[in-house]
Amino acid sequence: MGKGNKVLIVEDEIMIAMLYKSNLEKSGYHVFEPVESGEKAIEAVKEKGPHLILMDICLGLGIDGVEAAKEILEIDNKIKIIFISGYGDDATIKRIEELGAYQLVAKPVTIKRLMEIIEKEMAH
Repeated sequence: MGKGNKVLIVEDEIMIAMLYKSNLEKSGYHVFEPVESGEKAIEAVKEKGPHLILMDICLGLGIDGVEAAKEILEIDNKIKIIFISGYGDDATIKRIEELGAYQLVAKPVTIKRLMEIIEKEMAH
């Protein structure tokens, strides 16, 4: 299970973020307060040092999740990032692939499936 791994959720829909947070905490993860923008994600990484980020791609105003991930990986390239998005167009997928071996999970995703993906990612 979580074994104290620290997780940051970057999601502009607060209800979704809180659902992820609740389920991760039940599985033993230490989950920081979710942030809703790419800029806040970058600041949270600098301050808190998460092991894993659940990153929505479309975040409203400011930079998107892919650009935030790029900047985050320049700070710490060991952070695991799982992108979660309803947008899986070719251009977005190409941008994610350029970052390296990162997961893209399509919304809607069941909590059970998301937890399976997280557990597998954290086992590596």
